[in-house]
Amino acid sequence: MTRTVPTFEDIPRMADQIAALIASRFGGARRGERPPLHVMLRRRGGALPPRLRRRAARLA
Repeated sequence: MTRTVPTFEDIPRMADQIAALIASRFGGARRGERPPLHVMLRRRGGALPPRLRRRAARLA
């Protein structure tokens, strides 16, 4: 069982996934819209626990 090590090239993909998860769980995105992570954190970041909010902000 091997685990791939994320590189800096994977960061935009991970940020898009996290933004989609925030939008699906907490709302904040209009129909058909896929806002970037920094926009989702501004809109719905307060719904996240503080530890996750800090980590997401660092990723953004």
